[in-house]
Amino acid sequence: MRDEEAVSEVPTQGTRCALCGHSLQEALVLHEEQRGDRLFLFRNVPAQVCSACGETWIAEGTLAEVDRLIQEGKPSEVVETMLFDLAASR
Repeated sequence: MRDEEAVSEVPTQGTRCALCGHSLQEALVLHEEQRGDRLFLFRNVPAQVCSACGETWIAEGTLAEVDRLIQEGKPSEVVETMLFDLAASR
């Protein structure tokens, strides 16, 4: 299952956000992928980000590379992540 931020059709540079109509800017983002109970983080992912609503658009080819790295790649580092359960805190 893909992150909500990931879409296969990336608007071309200079076009408008499909959600709010504002301009898109090229950026390097932190991208998350969850597969089952595992969370994968990717740094420096090229994307286009809306200047108003913050929606992130990632190219299909980049997402294919993310998939390949999950299957075959070696992480540059392993980090500890804190997990909070709101149901348990009530």
